[in-house]
Amino acid sequence: MKTIERTKTLPLPPGDLGLPIIGQDRKFRQNPQQFREELYRKHGAIYKSRLRGQNYIYLHGYEAVKFVLVNEDKYFINTTFPNSKKIFGNTNIGMLTGEEHKNRRKLLAKALKSNVLDRYVNTIQNFTHHYLEKWTKSNSIDLYSELNNYSLSSRPEYIPETRTI
Repeated sequence: MKTIERTKTLPLPPGDLGLPIIGQDRKFRQNPQQFREELYRKHGAIYKSRLRGQNYIYLHGYEAVKFVLVNEDKYFINTTFPNSKKIFGNTNIGMLTGEEHKNRRKLLAKALKSNVLDRYVNTIQNFTHHYLEKWTKSNSIDLYSELNNYSLSSRPEYIPETRTI
């Protein structure tokens, strides 16, 4: 996310931007999870870093995430790495903002209620078993295509409460 308003009165959070332009790309590529955990241990729940030529501020924990989501259109603009759009598409909930994001969240909330998920578990188990069996019998698989097919098998149309008429 990028900030909408830039203010010179507020200090940046602690952190290490690394080298100009490349920042901390090398450390991040080696082990992204370890990279974030190390910065979290060193700097706390809010810290800065530079990756792929962009400066980022990371926020960890419920309160920080809630603050960002509640104030998304007020203080922040949702941005992601270019490959994220290629992988997840322009219309996934992580790419949406404003009213479109709120409407999609409402639809997902209906689909993710425990009583709906309880009824859906058998369907998930069946198609997961089908794909795992298929993959274990193959000598090689195109992971991107197979995961795409797998995820399409779990489309919201299979969940009764989210079908559109």
